[in-house]
Amino acid sequence: MQRNTTTLMVVLLVVGLGIGAGVGYYAAPTKQEVTEKEVTVEVNPLEGKTIRIGATVAGQDELEFASPLFDTVIINDVNEYADKLGYDVKFEFLLEQGEYSASVGLEKVQAFKAMGVNLMIGHQWSSQCEASLSYANENDFLLFSHCSTSPILAYPNDNLYRLCPNDLAMAPSMAASLWSYGIEAIIVFQVGDTWGDGIWNVFEPIWEDLGGVVLERTRYAVESTEFSPYIELLNSALGEGIEEYGVEHCAVQTIALGELPTLLTQASDYENMNKVRWFGTEGAGRDTRVLQQCPEVGLQFGCWSPLAAPAYSPMWDYLQDEMLDLTNMYLDFYSGCQYDASWILMQSVLQTGSTEAHDIISILPDVSNHYFGVTGWCKLDENGDRAPPNYDIWGYIRNPDGTVGFDRMGVWSPITNEVTWNLKYVTPIGH
Repeated sequence: MQRNTTTLMVVLLVVGLGIGAGVGYYAAPTKQEVTEKEVTVEVNPLEGKTIRIGATVAGQDELEFASPLFDTVIINDVNEYADKLGYDVKFEFLLEQGEYSASVGLEKVQAFKAMGVNLMIGHQWSSQCEASLSYANENDFLLFSHCSTSPILAYPNDNLYRLCPNDLAMAPSMAASLWSYGIEAIIVFQVGDTWGDGIWNVFEPIWEDLGGVVLERTRYAVESTEFSPYIELLNSALGEGIEEYGVEHCAVQTIALGELPTLLTQASDYENMNKVRWFGTEGAGRDTRVLQQCPEVGLQFGCWSPLAAPAYSPMWDYLQDEMLDLTNMYLDFYSGCQYDASWILMQSVLQTGSTEAHDIISILPDVSNHYFGVTGWCKLDENGDRAPPNYDIWGYIRNPDGTVGFDRMGVWSPITNEVTWNLKYVTPIGH
């Protein structure tokens, strides 16, 4: 890290006056002794500058929430804080969407670098992070992801840091939720990308070690919009599982992304799919798009899904209230991570006096480890990923006014590997 300083040449004039000398002496020029002293003065190298930080979301739909988050809340809060500290700097966040494409994600990183931007909050998808990582490593660019969770990307000493836990934690919470409830046999719908493969590779052996059975699994392309062939195959396998294990011990496990509402809607036409409880991953149990597009199907299936839990503090309440007012949508853990990532990068930039990625990386883990934000303690592990928190299990409910909403069905602890169910909604059926 370079420290910028300014050297001032200070000329000290020492005037010698002779006291009690004759008049002729006073008439002569005053003697002057000149000495030079070098003084080093610290100057803020960012003084008067605008600090630009990139940010990405997976695609167009995510901008509905992310744009007001960055353009209204984050930009105001971060700059107000820097101003209170007396820094004559302004932060600017350049938000882009990656068109749900790994290659486009890389193009966004390259475009930021060409603009002289070396720091980015993103990507949202693990496949986009994977496509950009080699370029970031080779070109001194920092990826600070708020949502990438694939264990495949859990490397030490690279330029990808993740303020969310990877799925080495979520996979056991998924298996524990199924088994604790009383499920023994499942069918699986899994999106075929880095994120989906990473979860499945960790989940499968854990589930089988518990004694669970996978009746059938389908892996579909990210861009899929027609799921009928997959549903027919899994519906048949589910029927056989129901006969062997009993309907109460069978379930559907989804590992899905933005295609979830379409998948749920198409599956609702199949008898066996409606007989069993559905389980999901991350935000599947509290997806605003499900509430907008197929709320009754979400309620029928349940979609109980573990999601990394924030610390429910006044800071969380503040940001959730702000975003409800701006978007009429609820704050989720990963959006909270975007907010916390902006603060961690802001503090790292101010403390180093630099926007170079290697300078920020040298201090980022320390800043993060000592930061308690909207989502709680932001401690990173040896791979630069968030240390695992508890996982809330979310699912859809009927609100008192008759509408469909969501609530916490339980919570999984990484310390005990046990689920504590919310008995208001859930009665485990056992094995």
